[in-house]
Formats: sequence, structure tokens, C-alpha cells
Amino acid sequence: MIITVVGGNGYVGSGLLLELSQFADFQLFSISRSGQPARSSMLKNVHWIKGDVTQSGDWEAIIAKSDWVIDCVGILLPNPIKQTTYWKNSVQPAKTLINLIHRQNLAADKTPNTHFLFVSANYAPSLMKNYLKAKLEVEKDMAELLPKNSVAIYPGIITDQSKPLVKLFKAIAKVTTLSPYFKRLRFIPRTAVAQETVRILTGEDSFLTSRIEG
Repeated sequence: MIITVVGGNGYVGSGLLLELSQFADFQLFSISRSGQPARSSMLKNVHWIKGDVTQSGDWEAIIAKSDWVIDCVGILLPNPIKQTTYWKNSVQPAKTLINLIHRQNLAADKTPNTHFLFVSANYAPSLMKNYLKAKLEVEKDMAELLPKNSVAIYPGIITDQSKPLVKLFKAIAKVTTLSPYFKRLRFIPRTAVAQETVRILTGEDSFLTSRIEG
């Protein structure tokens, strides 16, 4: 199985590649603006591609031959200084990928079809309503252009042992399990997100394909 992680150098993407690299029958590609990271020696079986998915390039050929494309591109908050926005850094890359996969799948000689997996979000507080709005915009495109070839997963706050706030997140999760509001925040370890993604790629069911409603 050929799997391409777009945004493989990011927090979620790198965690996915670490998990996926443990399976010998996965051929892995990472597409990102920075290309091969300094820590890539840990993931020797990953092919690192430097490219901007909002611009045409050689990376499109990698998408065409992939069984699955996993979109991990996006920002948590916009930054006026760095000129990042939800549209530019989250929505536009996903729309480009979805449209490309749609066109490639329509090609007469394209078999099997490429599938698209999008890392969406379970919930966002009102302060981050535009973050969730961006995720829903991508899901709308998926439903229209890739109705049978796309899956969204809905993690909440993704924790990791390497993050200084992980103990605080765990404590909050424990004391708030009975609160519908905090349940929607869906605290989940990065390793669990990666493991559930593998389940989806191999045709199994995953709880992350359903949102926790408030």
C-alpha cells in the first residue's frame, strides 16, 4: 500500500509516519514545504518530497500513485506576523488535494482510486469558531468530490509525552470526563490518533470517524 502524508514534518504528520513506518507493507511518502527533516534518520523508509501542494509540481505524480493521501496540513491559530490564515494554510491546501485526486480518479487508466483521509476536529470553543469552520469547509468538498473515497477523523486536543503540558491535559481530562463540554474537547494521545489511522487504512472501524456531539 502506498501512503502519502501531506504535512509529514508537522506535529500530527510526524506522529503518523512514526507509526506507519513500523509496517513493512506500507510504502511511505511525505510531502511538505521543508522536505526532509533533520530527524529523518529515525524514519529511513520514508521518501521525503519537498513541495507546496498549492502549486503544481512533481509531487502530483506521487499523489496519482498513492492508495491513500493523508492531509495533516493546517494551523491551530492564524498569525498576522507570519501572514498565516485558515484559508491559506488549512483550507486551500486541502481543496487543491481534493480536486487533484478527483481529477486523477476520473482518468480512464486510474485503478485503484486514490483515497483521501482528512484530520478534522471534533470541536472548537467559540473563540476558535473559524478553526472549526475551516475544517467543515474541507469536509464539504470531500462530500461533493470524493463521497466514496474520503474519510475524516475527529480528534480533539492531541497530547504527547514530549509536550510540557501533557500532564496538565491528562489531569484536566480525568476530572472532566463527566462534563459534556470537556468530552467534546476529546483529549487523545498522538499515538492513539496514529493507531486509529492505521485501522482505517487497513479497512477496520475506528471511533475517530465519529464526532462526540455536545
